[in-house]
Amino acid sequence: MSLAVADAQDEIARLVYGRAFSSVLADQQGQITSLGALALSEIEGWADLFDMGGSGSNAPAAWKRWLALKTG
Repeated sequence: MSLAVADAQDEIARLVYGRAFSSVLADQQGQITSLGALALSEIEGWADLFDMGGSGSNAPAAWKRWLALKTG
């Protein structure tokens, strides 16, 4: 199972705004999506370095906690 941008959006929305991605304003969703994509890109780079299977727009689900710490 992998972590995708949609997962990152919900994680960030819950951490920053205390609610689901679908419940925040449109401009906030744009910021969250950008931040999620940037964070996942960095995670994928680390995953590749550690040969943990990062590729495309996905990263290993094991990196979910790191994503939360990085963006919180």
